[in-house]
Amino acid sequence: MTALRNKNIAIILMGIAGAFLFCIVRLILIPSNILIEERRVFDQLDATTHDIHSVLRFQTLYMGDTKICVLQNHLPLAGTMSGGSEMFPESLTTQFNYEDTLLNIGRKSLENKAQQAERAKLPSRVFDGRPGWSEEDCVSEVKKSLIYNATVSFALVANLEHLVYCFSDITYKVSREDVESLYDDFARILDESCWKYHVQDKLLDPLYVENTARRILIRQSQAPSPPGV
Repeated sequence: MTALRNKNIAIILMGIAGAFLFCIVRLILIPSNILIEERRVFDQLDATTHDIHSVLRFQTLYMGDTKICVLQNHLPLAGTMSGGSEMFPESLTTQFNYEDTLLNIGRKSLENKAQQAERAKLPSRVFDGRPGWSEEDCVSEVKKSLIYNATVSFALVANLEHLVYCFSDITYKVSREDVESLYDDFARILDESCWKYHVQDKLLDPLYVENTARRILIRQSQAPSPPGV
């Protein structure tokens, strides 16, 4: 009789423990993991917090590999490019078409960040999700992202020589030579400490972004045709 009672007590205690663990997993661990993932997604939207290790799998010797195009979907400004991409192997150039003005692309990028910040429950001090941004905010957002994206692209695609970013109102061309000239040792740029200090931390300075954009984002009179890229 005593043994049976002890067995029943043990079963009840195990049931209570199981229910307790279920509540911990359902109410604490799962929401916490979801929040961690939402914050990771938020970090990936900005050049200064993007995780370079997440895109190293796209490293390739040849720009003809479709990895260069897929790569852009994992970089800042992802989700704002609606016109696809084009490759011009004869000039080792890849072109990305945004089919909207530079100003609107910047606004879309900031709006995406604001929405993701809300999903990640980030405090307002981390990202100011106000309903509107100045033109300067929007333009700086695009320039910062293009500097970062170009650096990533040239670091990961060995034979890529030129990038062309086409907006409906302006086209920029970026060369490997100009991007590599920004850094003392481009061959080591993907080293973790080197990347953070020489690439990301510098992009926190709006003046650096503006000066660097003038240096490497070469404005074109029109979107280049394939023979003239």
